[in-house]
Amino acid sequence: MKFFIYGTLRDPDIYQIILKSRLIENRFYLNEFKLVYHLGECFPVLKSEKESVVEGDLIEISNKKMIDRLMYFEGQEYQLKEIAIENQQKEKVMAGVFFIKNESDITSSPWELEKWQREDKTTYLNKTVIYMKNFEQGNYFSWKELVLNKS
Repeated sequence: MKFFIYGTLRDPDIYQIILKSRLIENRFYLNEFKLVYHLGECFPVLKSEKESVVEGDLIEISNKKMIDRLMYFEGQEYQLKEIAIENQQKEKVMAGVFFIKNESDITSSPWELEKWQREDKTTYLNKTVIYMKNFEQGNYFSWKELVLNKS
């Protein structure tokens, strides 16, 4: 299955924790959206906006276990939709894209990977390790539960 990844998953360390492999850049673009902060969080969500473009990577996952890991990481508050993305040559590909279900969680504050890596990555990385270890042990809970528990 093909996925368009944006946000924290484009960080090589986060990608490695979630999908247990190295991210190979395969640049694609999602038109008429921009990245903004998720309300109360340090990670992004997609917000519809004409004449904006989100840069991301196209990945393909055929292993069900890895798809399950990705779905767990993204969480119940996201829904997966198949949508057209395009490469630099304007060639279109259909891929799964994660959209937030609750639009009240969408802010207007722009999110940038480089800023996140400077300011929030260390804390987020530590929480992601804990979050995914719980998944591996069969202890499923939401990201918000992890944050509330201050694990």
